Amino acid sequence: MALSGRRNELARTLVARELHRSTFLGAARYLHRPTLEAGLERLLDGAPHALRLVGAGGYGKATLLRWFISSRCVETGIPCALVDLDVLDPVNAVRYPFLVALEIAHQLNGQLTGAPVEWPRPALGRGW
Repeated sequence: MALSGRRNELARTLVARELHRSTFLGAARYLHRPTLEAGLERLLDGAPHALRLVGAGGYGKATLLRWFISSRCVETGIPCALVDLDVLDPVNAVRYPFLVALEIAHQLNGQLTGAPVEWPRPALGRGW
């Protein structure tokens, strides 16, 4: 039983690393900012339930989050999901918020024990 549990744990780690591989690559040029990193670390301790990052475009907010997810969350086995509204259409995200929830569930599913969400198999190899 212990061996299969370890295998499942490593499989979840592999899923998380594969899922956030582009996140890791996007944070390659990250310049450490201890004050902001401390705020993110407090999130893991459960002190605040949310953290608001404010800044003009190009200040590195997305890079900070990418670094934190790839170096802190994935490496320590904390399930995480990233929905980047620079990539997704924000109008559709507001109009159909369930699509954002589905994306988060899809990303978290392989990282959680037992993969709690059963996804339907596409008919005839078609996607969603």
